[in-house]
Amino acid sequence: MPRSHIIFGPPGTGKTTRLLDILEQKLIQKVDPKQTCFITFTRRGISEAKTRAYSKFRLTAPQTDFWRTLHSLAFRHLKLRSSVIIQNSDYIELSALLGIHLKGTCSYEEAFIPGMPIGNKLFFLENLARLKQEPLKKTWEEYDDESVYWDELEEVAKKYKKYKQYRGILDFTDILERFAMDKYISNFPKINTLIIDEAQDLSKLQWTIVHKLLNFAEVTYVAGDDDQAIYNWAGADVQSFLEFPGDPEILSQSYRLPREIRDLGHGIIQGIASRKLKPFKAKPGSGSIQWIVDEE
Repeated sequence: MPRSHIIFGPPGTGKTTRLLDILEQKLIQKVDPKQTCFITFTRRGISEAKTRAYSKFRLTAPQTDFWRTLHSLAFRHLKLRSSVIIQNSDYIELSALLGIHLKGTCSYEEAFIPGMPIGNKLFFLENLARLKQEPLKKTWEEYDDESVYWDELEEVAKKYKKYKQYRGILDFTDILERFAMDKYISNFPKINTLIIDEAQDLSKLQWTIVHKLLNFAEVTYVAGDDDQAIYNWAGADVQSFLEFPGDPEILSQSYRLPREIRDLGHGIIQGIASRKLKPFKAKPGSGSIQWIVDEE
């Protein structure tokens, strides 16, 4: 089992800076940058890390080819082409075939907008069950929306799968599911350092991939903050982050939050079950809090 570490970074404690410090130590040890794999939940996170690495270490794009989101890493490893990715036009065609109303781009957020058509909710739930690696009916029961009928959801899920097979296309969750299969991930290249950032936002399916990638790395660093997990509704599995088997490190100085704001936040999060206790110092200054009582 490769050596592993887990870094807890409360707000403003310099988590990305800490990860770049780790990278700097690897460069000092003459580790080839191409032997590092840096994964974050969002493309913005990857862009920020690359920009800072290019500036600080003068790295080039080819040297950071393994710095990607998990979707992008899977797409690259599987040698897929953009032509096999499902398009919004496919969802529109499928909704017409099924006789359900669909609006927008069928993104996660749109399934939670009040008044959103049933079609968006159906596709959202089908995808969510796969991200959570749980039975579709369990996902439907927990969603608890009286406008979504089980029989209709089950039918849409079956026909959606057949439609993709007939068209020879994949959605983004299909890509992750394929990457997670041993026959595809088994030839992933050996690397020196694996870094997983924003780990509190990963789904159970993504954690399945992460645990398999551990076998290809000499050392692994997983970084995040369970108190900043906001994607549970979209399948994020915070418990997998908290249970990750690694030597813990807590970043203890915030450079963003003044004392009053930190104390208010601490008071709120005390009621969260199963959280990791992470005391940290506030930045100089008391700060100020304004209470808004009128939603307008």
